Amino acid sequence: MIRNYETKKATLVEIKPRAFEDESSLALHQMVANNYIRTLKLDWQYKVIFDDEIILSAGQLTHYHDCLQLAVKDRFKWYEEYYKRITGNPHLTAHKSNAEMEFLMRGWLPEK
Repeated sequence: MIRNYETKKATLVEIKPRAFEDESSLALHQMVANNYIRTLKLDWQYKVIFDDEIILSAGQLTHYHDCLQLAVKDRFKWYEEYYKRITGNPHLTAHKSNAEMEFLMRGWLPEK
């Protein structure tokens, strides 16, 4: 799930290997996701991204490989630090507060 903070546009993204492109199950996934969005009256768009459409810069690829070198149990902590570095805010975390989750899921900003 990705929501643009400025436009408030939300996209539910599913990443699949390119080999899935012609799979009948992909159409079923799309139908289920779109029915879920419609039934819950969410403002989301659903989009499938294939793995070969994701292009990383040399630096991003280096960071990705750095993460893969870690034990699985250590990757989340690495990601937390990486997330803080790329956002420039040491107080941000991948763990979302209730207000952040409301914004992500519904586009509602907390009242001031």
